[in-house]
Amino acid sequence: MATRPNSGPSSGPAAFLDAIPLRFTTLACALCAFAFIGLSLRGQNLQWDEASRWGYLPPDAIWEGKPWGLISSVFVHLQFFHIAFNVYWLWILGNCLEQKIGSWRWLAFFLSAAWVSSALQLLLSGETGIGMSGVGYALFGFGWVARSKMPEFGRILDNQTVLIFVLWLVGCAIATQLKLVNIGNAAHLGGMVFGAGVAGLFVLKWKPVLLAPALLALCALSIVPLFWCPTSPTWNALQADKALERKDYNAAIKLYERSLEMGQDPKWAWTNLALIYQEQHNASEYAHAVSELRQVDAKAAQQFEDDPTTVDFSQAEPTPKPKH
Repeated sequence: MATRPNSGPSSGPAAFLDAIPLRFTTLACALCAFAFIGLSLRGQNLQWDEASRWGYLPPDAIWEGKPWGLISSVFVHLQFFHIAFNVYWLWILGNCLEQKIGSWRWLAFFLSAAWVSSALQLLLSGETGIGMSGVGYALFGFGWVARSKMPEFGRILDNQTVLIFVLWLVGCAIATQLKLVNIGNAAHLGGMVFGAGVAGLFVLKWKPVLLAPALLALCALSIVPLFWCPTSPTWNALQADKALERKDYNAAIKLYERSLEMGQDPKWAWTNLALIYQEQHNASEYAHAVSELRQVDAKAAQQFEDDPTTVDFSQAEPTPKPKH
């Protein structure tokens, strides 16, 4: 990704565009602020329908034809410290990059970084995340690698600042493992690798025969969770329901059992398992499923035994628990 040559003033539409300084960095920061204020006014008990209106979609929405949610979610922040940190570095690093490569190339980098970081978070954690952190780490990765060729980044990302970013990356991963916070570490790491790869390929031109296929492979990997995401309880639940609909009972049983292991709604899972065993005329497994259902919800178990057609087989609506 080369810098724009200083070949004199542009003419026509290009001159008009160049006359508007820092369009997309400013716009991205403004969208973050707008979404934060809007969500803050909605109170603390955020539900998926409200979150979706502001761009934060649940995983099942991504698989049901709304992949753009992987990009729109980067503008969503729920905590002040989260938006403050992210927007600060988006403004500092984003402006620097936009001045160096131009607004339209910046936009391509931004959208690609948002997609890759969000998609890798979905693939590795099974959940959608929020916030500009993945893009911020992509900008950091780019600047860190490119600073030897782009002195502007060198002045921003001195060794002390680089150390802070790296320690923050590691510290967030440790805190998540200790269950102290819920952080999108895959988005952080994926964004950093993407940004570093782009700078290595287009700025340093380091071993393009190796780096170009690696970068393409990373981008290809980001497409995978649109179709296959076994780490996600929601994805397994959707596959279980689809298997039940086509009466592939053996596959459905395995998927419902896996969903239970991954913490999905036990009432929903045991109700559907009881239905399957009833269809299979498997008396012992049916009795076991109803017994498990009774421990979860005695009224639902009795209702199922009296008349299964009156039972609600859908899952309880979860509340958003975003990875920041």
